[in-house]
Amino acid sequence: MAISLIPNFRFSASVIDNGKLSVANGLRGRAVQAFADRLYLSDGGAFLITGYRGVGKTTFVQDALKCLKENLKAESKEGGERVLLDVCINIARPITGVELMHGILRQLYSRLGELQLLRRLPKPLHSQIKLAFLRTSAMLAFKNSEESEAGISIEKWLSFSSKITHGYSRDLNYLAYDERSAENDLIALAQKLSHGFTPRGPYGLPQPFAHPLRLKLLFVFDELDKIDEAKGSIASLTEILQTLKTLFTTSGISFIFVAGRSLHERWLQDVQRGDSVFESVFSESRYLPAVWNQVDDLCDPFLANIRQLSDYDRQLYTDFKRHLAFTGRGIPRRIIRGFHERVRWDGECATLALSENDRRQMRFHAELYQLLSQSEAQVLGEN
Repeated sequence: MAISLIPNFRFSASVIDNGKLSVANGLRGRAVQAFADRLYLSDGGAFLITGYRGVGKTTFVQDALKCLKENLKAESKEGGERVLLDVCINIARPITGVELMHGILRQLYSRLGELQLLRRLPKPLHSQIKLAFLRTSAMLAFKNSEESEAGISIEKWLSFSSKITHGYSRDLNYLAYDERSAENDLIALAQKLSHGFTPRGPYGLPQPFAHPLRLKLLFVFDELDKIDEAKGSIASLTEILQTLKTLFTTSGISFIFVAGRSLHERWLQDVQRGDSVFESVFSESRYLPAVWNQVDDLCDPFLANIRQLSDYDRQLYTDFKRHLAFTGRGIPRRIIRGFHERVRWDGECATLALSENDRRQMRFHAELYQLLSQSEAQVLGEN
């Protein structure tokens, strides 16, 4: 049996809303909107998003950022202009406090350039942030020297000698920019960007009567599992949080930390001691559970026309989705991968190939999934 898929079907490793599917609906959608509202009303602070690997933490954050952009756009219509300045940082190894502060400043400068906001900054503010960016950069000094020497001597016979010497050196230096100086500059820059400024117009011309422009600064630290799994990760992650602790309350920058289940367990264990850096910096923590009841939302949008399926094909497709729900363990990435394994290409058309030989296995998992669902309803009640 082959079920036709949508013409623009593409394999996807995640469940990001690309016009075909989204996991931001139902209870999850309300959680995304609630988190976006929390970000919108927060003046700085830090947020911890944890969950099982592959449950969709990054997708959850990206959906929340989309909602946040819509909230800021609605506010811009009422007066003034609000723009989200979101920066995603992946830390693949333990780093020092100086490297962290320098990295944040460099990412901030680069993101301003990507959003075409650097040219809209007032000249004093533009010069200040450019100087901070240059102070995080290395300076190379090259030195070349060349000497030549020649001589002629006439004694018993004629002799000639020549000597050429070349010299070369390279120095790598940083401007004096320690962790505390970079932090103070970052706080000052963030406050000026978030409190509002009069933007420059085209060609850098001032606009004295223009509405003020205010930026919502948001840094997303994704894939903290890499730090969490590295050797000596506990000390490294704790030092990162302690380094950023001052920025949580004084800069107006919001931070989102995305990590796995192990960090959530460490956070719960550490806060019980009463003196925890996790407790003092996170303004909110959210644990994302597995998505057990959204297999239809993940699979149905891929089908070209689900209403035209025959009764037999519809039943086989229903068993296939229950099979994915059981084997996927509620992890969207596992469900999508199981769906992709059944996709076959016929020229430029993609079809979902479900053979009769696989029906026995699908039916077995489908019955198990239905039994678990009924048992859950009996124990916990209907939603």
